[in-house]
Amino acid sequence: MTAVLIGAVMVVAGCSSGSTNRTDGSARPAASTASSAPSESASAAGPLDTGTYATTARAPFGTANGDELPELESQRLAEFVTLPQEIDNRFTQAALPFGAVVNTAAATDLLGGADAAAAAIGNKLIAGFYGSASAPKDKADQSVASITHGVIRFKTPADADRAGQAIYTAMLAARTDRFDNPQPAPQKVAIPTLAGSLVLRYSNPRLPGYTALTVHKSYLVVDQFVEPPTENNAARALRRSLDLQIPLLDRFPATATGSGANIVKDQNKVLIYALSNPNPRTALNDGVFGPRGFAFASDKPLEVVQQLQDAGAEHTAVAGTIVFRAATAQKAQKLFSQRVAFFATDPAASPQGLPSAKCISDGATKNICWIVNGRYIGEAQNQDLKAAQQAISAQYKVLLTADQNAN
Repeated sequence: MTAVLIGAVMVVAGCSSGSTNRTDGSARPAASTASSAPSESASAAGPLDTGTYATTARAPFGTANGDELPELESQRLAEFVTLPQEIDNRFTQAALPFGAVVNTAAATDLLGGADAAAAAIGNKLIAGFYGSASAPKDKADQSVASITHGVIRFKTPADADRAGQAIYTAMLAARTDRFDNPQPAPQKVAIPTLAGSLVLRYSNPRLPGYTALTVHKSYLVVDQFVEPPTENNAARALRRSLDLQIPLLDRFPATATGSGANIVKDQNKVLIYALSNPNPRTALNDGVFGPRGFAFASDKPLEVVQQLQDAGAEHTAVAGTIVFRAATAQKAQKLFSQRVAFFATDPAASPQGLPSAKCISDGATKNICWIVNGRYIGEAQNQDLKAAQQAISAQYKVLLTADQNAN
C-alpha cells in the first residue's frame, strides 16, 4: 500500500483540536505578521479548467452535537496514538486496518473481527484510533510481519477494565480468525514485564502472533503482532509499545463526556479551504489532523511527521483534497517541494493555465497534483489525471482567498 493511501481513505466532518487550540493541547502562538492578502506563490497563466469542483471556500462548520463527539474526539486522539512504525521502525508501509473507532463496528476491525468482543463494549465507548504497518516484502528477516496498534477511550476506568476483560475472554473463545477461517484455540500468555496486560498467543498457521490488551485509566491499549517467532521478541515489542503510548495518553486533553455541543468544528479554520469529498464515509472521515494523525495512512510516516513538524504544519485538512498550512510561506514552499519529491513517480503535465502546479502520474490510478499559495499547500489525488488537474485548479482558486494570518 503506497503513500497515496492518505488521499484515498481520509475524508470530512471535522474538527481540528476539539476543546483546545492545538493538537498537543497547548495554546496557539500569536498570529503571523504576514499579510492576509492573496499570495503570489502561484499564479494562473490563462483560463483554468476546474471541472465541476467548487472554487470557493466552504462555510464554517459551526459547533458539534453530541452524536458527533466520537468522530471528533477520535480525530483529536489520533495525535496521541503511537504510530506502529515508532514501535518498530522497520515497518515502513502503511497497512490495513486503520482508522477511527467511533462505534462497536469500527472496534471490530481493530479487534480482528471479534464480534463478541465488540459487543462487550456496549455503549461505553467514547472514541478511538488505530493504525497498522507492514514490512517491505523483500525483507524476510523481520521478527514481526505486521503490527496493529490502537487506543479506545471509554467513559470511565471501570468501563475500560470491564471491556478489556470481556474482550480478552471473547478472543480466547474464538475458533475462527478475522477472515472466518478455522483456527486453533488461542492460548493465555503470562509475560513478567507486562504484568498489567492481558496477552494471548495465536498458533494459527495463517495468522500466527500475539495480542495484548492493556488498560490505562479510561483507555484500552490494543496491540496485535502477526508472526513474531519468539515470545521474547513479542515481549520487547509490547513493552516498547506501552513505554511510548502511556506518556502520550497522559498528555491527551480529553474532551469531557457530554460536552460535544461545546466543540467548535474546524477550530483552526483550515478545513473550510479543502474541497468537499463526494464519498465522506471511508476508513477515516473528513477532518483536521496533526502531523502524527496525518501520518497514519502514509508510507514512511516518521519522515512525514518530521516534514510537517519542520514546516510548522500543525493542522492539516483532509477531505476531497488535502490542505496543509505551514508556519511561513518559505516553509510552505519547502514542504511543497518535499511532497512532490516524496512520490517516486514520473512527472505529468501541469493543469491548463496553471504552470506553477506540479503533477505526477504512474500512468494508471495514482495521479497527484500540488499547488502552493503563501502558507498553504493544496494536494489533489485521483484515479484520473484530468480529474486531479481540475481539482488542483479549483483548489488554487480557493486558496487565493485563504487567510494568510490564520493560526
